[in-house]
Amino acid sequence: MGGKQDGTGGQVPISSKSTTPQKTGITVTSLKERLCCSNKPTPFNAGELCKDGCSYYQKRHDDYVLRHSCCKSKSSPPDYYLDYGLKYCEKFTLETYPKLSPEGQQWLKKARCNLQIMMEKGLQNKPELELNSEKFRKFAFNTHPKAYLDAGLANLKNPKDWFYISTTPELKEWLKAETWEQANKVVSVIADKKIKDAFEYMEEQAKNFKNWTEEQVKNLQNWLKNFFDQKK
Repeated sequence: MGGKQDGTGGQVPISSKSTTPQKTGITVTSLKERLCCSNKPTPFNAGELCKDGCSYYQKRHDDYVLRHSCCKSKSSPPDYYLDYGLKYCEKFTLETYPKLSPEGQQWLKKARCNLQIMMEKGLQNKPELELNSEKFRKFAFNTHPKAYLDAGLANLKNPKDWFYISTTPELKEWLKAETWEQANKVVSVIADKKIKDAFEYMEEQAKNFKNWTEEQVKNLQNWLKNFFDQKK
């Protein structure tokens, strides 16, 4: 039987087993998918990002796109990231913040951070939330009341702060059930007198609020009246 010299003059037997690579079932495509397709959100330091503003939401959106760029089944990031989170974070920061009292401005910065920190914590604990846009919206909206109250919303004394904070969301958002649910959760833990003073100011100002029709103002007035009737 032939073979290779082993260096001492002896013969090294040649293995009869095939040297053909064995199939593993892993293709280049599937390996690539394993490496770049992930449902686990990349951890971000939301507590630091929130200090600079609203970039957290864009980063979360971009991170989702990157992690799902080569998944077999294509999916879109939760619409909340850009359509609500980034949109209203920027509106509050760029438009509402300059109109608030110093106390209101401090509240806004704390609430902005609370929202981003709570979202990050929820995502890391339950990454599957990202895979369903509707469930993600519900999760995100449910963090709002606690984020606002923990930031000191109940301690704001200037009714103008309440007016500008409450009217920052566009009217179409106020007409959504999720927005009213948030509002009800917040006002249910704040002293009636403070709410009434603030909402009376809101009601008066809303009459002259640009882009609000007479019917829209009337709808707001009716909601305020119904709310206080229920609180009696």
